Amino acid sequence: MSDTDGHRYSLVSDLTFPPREGGYANGRDTRETIISAAFRLLMDEGYRAITMRRVAKECGLKIGNVTYHFSSREDLVRSMFEAVSLSYQAVVTDKISNEEEQPAGRFRDLCNFFLDDIKTRKTTMVFPELWALSNHDEFVYNIVNDLYDSAREVFFDLISELRPDLSVELRNQLSIVVQASIEGMTVFAGYKKPFHGQMDQIEAITVKAFMDLISNIQESDVPQGVPA
Repeated sequence: MSDTDGHRYSLVSDLTFPPREGGYANGRDTRETIISAAFRLLMDEGYRAITMRRVAKECGLKIGNVTYHFSSREDLVRSMFEAVSLSYQAVVTDKISNEEEQPAGRFRDLCNFFLDDIKTRKTTMVFPELWALSNHDEFVYNIVNDLYDSAREVFFDLISELRPDLSVELRNQLSIVVQASIEGMTVFAGYKKPFHGQMDQIEAITVKAFMDLISNIQESDVPQGVPA
């Protein structure tokens, strides 16, 4: 099975770069080449393989060319994940801005998109490694949280449209449950994982469970307390 077999939703591109405004085209092309090389290393060999020398070798440049555009490994990695984030933002914005579709439809569509995305090699290889690294590396921890914060805000906004009667705290907690449930599925049904072949059924069950939960939950179902 290929990386895209079975996907009902258009997949997000690996990297999206900001619109080009001024400057030299060659310089921008070189930056994008370097970022793409770093991303390939992340996919194929893991985060620790991303060193300035390895990236230079991967894209056929001298290390001085790499350090000219990126002063440090952290600068390069941050730019790489900005390009990853822009890819998701472009798709998510398109899905949630469809004014012709009701909030429930947009919520389902967004859930289906993310559940489809976790079946890809990119997501299965990259994100679980970042989860582990974030336990010991503050730089990675901050990058991972920034990525997830932006996605969770979208779920919060849609849940707020579906259940404006709920408190802000409960709506936020529901968005956490939705996001954690989707991301956790990577371990079980991601690319080449044990239940990958059952993902269409699991996806339908998951989205129905989310809709039932959001539609029926009441404040009295949840213990009262001050969020940490």
